[in-house]
Amino acid sequence: MGDVPSAPYHHGELRPALIAAALDALDRDGELPSWRALARACSVSHTAPYRHFQSYEDLQAALAAECFRRLAKKIDAARARPTAPFDKLRAGSAAYIAFGRAHPAWYRLMFEHVNATDETRAAGAAAYATLVDAIAACGVREPLPIAASVWAAQHGVVDLLRLKVRAPGLHGDEDALIERVLDSTVSQARVAIGKRR
Repeated sequence: MGDVPSAPYHHGELRPALIAAALDALDRDGELPSWRALARACSVSHTAPYRHFQSYEDLQAALAAECFRRLAKKIDAARARPTAPFDKLRAGSAAYIAFGRAHPAWYRLMFEHVNATDETRAAGAAAYATLVDAIAACGVREPLPIAASVWAAQHGVVDLLRLKVRAPGLHGDEDALIERVLDSTVSQARVAIGKRR
């Protein structure tokens, strides 16, 4: 596994430092660092991470939860810019897809471990709630069925692009595929409230 560069941490903040270093390595190398490389990145002994994570699986779950939290923040930031509810929905959906495309290794880890712990389940649910809230804000009285359909499309397009699966008829035009998914997101919310435009 790849080494990560040395980075100091403040006393009492080793756990978040380990998480940050592991996520940096995962984002850069596509795989998690070894325990020794992770300890080296935080300038601590190779046994120090075990004081914060009982196992490698425990570390992976903590990383997945942090990724879901970062995703929710990205979506919230994107939704804060537009003023119209449908524009907010589209912006949040675009941010979701952009996050998955920018961090494919994170994205894979998130959904491999979303049900690993109470923390990952809660963080995943909070990220999903940003979509439910955005659909409800458009005036949809029962947002959950629409959210499930919209999320399936968003998740699907991220996975298709991550795995480099080409959609028939689009000739590899990834942006066109994303625009269609975003158009469909807004369209489903409009149809649900009987508003066609």
